[in-house]
Amino acid sequence: MTMARIFDLTEALKELIPVVDGWPLHMQVEPLAGELPPWVIVTITNNGIIRNEVGGAIAGDGRIELRCVSDNTDSVNVWCDDHAIPALQGVIPRCEGFACSCLTLAEDSGTYAAGLTETDTAYRYRVRVLRFDFTWSRHDP
Repeated sequence: MTMARIFDLTEALKELIPVVDGWPLHMQVEPLAGELPPWVIVTITNNGIIRNEVGGAIAGDGRIELRCVSDNTDSVNVWCDDHAIPALQGVIPRCEGFACSCLTLAEDSGTYAAGLTETDTAYRYRVRVLRFDFTWSRHDP
């Protein structure tokens, strides 16, 4: 019997991220030096362990972070509001060997001007960060 691997859960979560033409997804990595937006940086992390009243671990505390970057506010908002949020909010990730809660939009930064600037005009790119939280526990089939 093979134990469920956290890598498998991460891969299952990556498959939930919407693919939109013209918006490359950077899974667990930053864009290459010199690469210009638009892009979405996807980070999937384990934020720790949720414990019961006697200190026993009962679940993992996970997060999907989407950092959406473009040269204008409208395109960032369209990607987030028309693609990412509808695709992820309330979805229960499925991965053999794991039980997960639904994804919950826990934080939305709203669109803001980033420190990253366009090289020709010094115009600041627009960014919006969405954070979806969920809990997970491992169970072997």
